[in-house]
Amino acid sequence: PVHCLPNEILGDIFTLVPTRDEIECIPNALAVSSVCRRWRGVALSRSSLWNTIIFGPKASKKFHELCHSRSGERELH
Repeated sequence: PVHCLPNEILGDIFTLVPTRDEIECIPNALAVSSVCRRWRGVALSRSSLWNTIIFGPKASKKFHELCHSRSGERELH
């Protein structure tokens, strides 16, 4: 079961989750961080999830700044 996976493995899996289509404008990092408290903690600890987000036309400046702050010291792509 997924709840038995170590956080490191779970974080690696999160990096493989594809971004939903541009119509929904929901990046993979945001999607997995909304599942449960544990997944949120793992997603927030993985700055690499937050530096490769593709912003759709409906993304607000505030959301962009939030993702930038979560990307840590990593360069945004």
